[in-house]
Amino acid sequence: MSEVHVYVEGGGKGGASTAVRMGFVEFLKDACSPECRLRVVPCGARNEARKVFEKAISDPVDGFCILLVDAEGPVRAGATAKDHLGWSLAGVDEDHVHLMVQTFEAWVVADENAIAEFYGQGFDRNALPQHANLEAVSKDDLDDALARATRGTKNRTYHKIRHGPSILAKANAATVSGRCASCAKLFEVLAGV
Repeated sequence: MSEVHVYVEGGGKGGASTAVRMGFVEFLKDACSPECRLRVVPCGARNEARKVFEKAISDPVDGFCILLVDAEGPVRAGATAKDHLGWSLAGVDEDHVHLMVQTFEAWVVADENAIAEFYGQGFDRNALPQHANLEAVSKDDLDDALARATRGTKNRTYHKIRHGPSILAKANAATVSGRCASCAKLFEVLAGV
């Protein structure tokens, strides 16, 4: 049985870490083969995720290590995740480094049905970006769209940690990967492990 360790930006400590872990496990589990054991490690801040990943990849573990962080902006055409980050990840293969482009919220809004189900009455689906490629939508525009779409709901305005993982857990992986190429690339790597 193979094992995959995904070191993801977000979560930090306590309950937030548990929510992030559970949301990503639920979302990613079908991308792995049935013989694969998936372990998601929420690391908090982006640079902390990098440190934890670098330590894990330098100590041989029984598993395939992946770093998953926000791009925090547009990724230049043809640039790899490592190029975009500009971090010295010498000797680390591209299959181990992945981006949520431009930000995690692109994956959250990609499945409009999942987010509408989470928020329920008062949710304004029309406020969400309608771009086929959500990775072209800026972080600020995604944040604004989420605030507008959710402000009239019982759960109130979208919150990255309190709401994001639960929405991602409900999201249809095929729908998200169809609108976010970075997600599709991650799924392709996970399927091959």
